[in-house]
Amino acid sequence: MGSIFFKWVSFLFLIFGLESAKADQSLECPDRLEAKSLTQLQQSLSADGQNCYLSISHRNNYMNLIYRDYLMTSQGSLLAFLSFGDGPDNETTGAKEFYFFPRHQKKQSYYWDLELNQLVVKSSVNFDFIFDINSSEISSISNATVEIDPIISKYNDGGITMWPKSGLIYELPFQLGKAPSSVMNLKGRFKDAHKTICQVKVSEIFKKITSDGDVAIRYSDSQLSRFLKTKCPQLIFNF
Repeated sequence: MGSIFFKWVSFLFLIFGLESAKADQSLECPDRLEAKSLTQLQQSLSADGQNCYLSISHRNNYMNLIYRDYLMTSQGSLLAFLSFGDGPDNETTGAKEFYFFPRHQKKQSYYWDLELNQLVVKSSVNFDFIFDINSSEISSISNATVEIDPIISKYNDGGITMWPKSGLIYELPFQLGKAPSSVMNLKGRFKDAHKTICQVKVSEIFKKITSDGDVAIRYSDSQLSRFLKTKCPQLIFNF
């Protein structure tokens, strides 16, 4: 169990800089660790007190270290973390990221529906997620379609893709050993409800906020809307 914990936590430190600042507890996000059926949920506050992390994982992941876990944030993003077995993190871990717009800044919450074998996560944006608590995989998303490849591989772009039914999704392709949002010259894909795609570099959407490489989105929703109407006039959205 120790090796899987180290893999997951060390990757999160790399991505989000969880030790970089002292939490001010400004966000309501009590520490929680819960498990139902084969799914484990952990909730924790980011070190700067500005983000509530919710991780969803399968309880048997430690058996062969080949798995896909999920991390949701109260700022409206989803990270799929993949492990491909024992070995160096830069060769046996990777991630794919999704950012959802518009950001309504609702309170992130969740509940277990044991009759339907589901974990329902109501995100801070207009996309709510249903996880199957036997497989710990996403089974559906309100306001979006999702496709999951059960094969855990370095060569299928993380095995997960989404299309919004309204609004936009900014999808960052799978990267081995690092968070896609840390690769400034990487091209992400803005997707609209009409299955139109516009590729935009990470550096045009994110800015570095620490010397360790932590990043943040450059724009408010209104600023992003103005930027995309010039950069990607083919996209159709309304926010």
